[in-house]
Amino acid sequence: MKAPVNVSPVDDATGFAIRGTLVGTAYNPLYHVDARTHRQFQVTLTSDVNFASPIIDVTVDSDSYTITNALNVTTGYIWRCRDVSELGDVSAWSVATDFVTKSGEVNTPSVVSPVADIVTGK
Repeated sequence: MKAPVNVSPVDDATGFAIRGTLVGTAYNPLYHVDARTHRQFQVTLTSDVNFASPIIDVTVDSDSYTITNALNVTTGYIWRCRDVSELGDVSAWSVATDFVTKSGEVNTPSVVSPVADIVTGK
């Protein structure tokens, strides 16, 4: 099977959401009947180019994965993915791409004024 290609975030992306979605190309088996059992996604710090200690290492049956445990803000990461087929074949890893998360994700809530009751006017 062909190795997936990282679609989003692309290499050198900046401003990636701390709970963003990693997207790879669609599963591409060598033989039409060879279905995928799962895709493995890994994310690690840019200093860990060999993925010795990935921060995220998950398997899903999807071409994408939405990060559930927030990454750190203003931090550099690299990510990659690969597919595993029903026959036990494992694709090569996608070419690792790096990205930097947004500087802040918390929106300050706006001030909410109480609304007067329509009947009493209070």
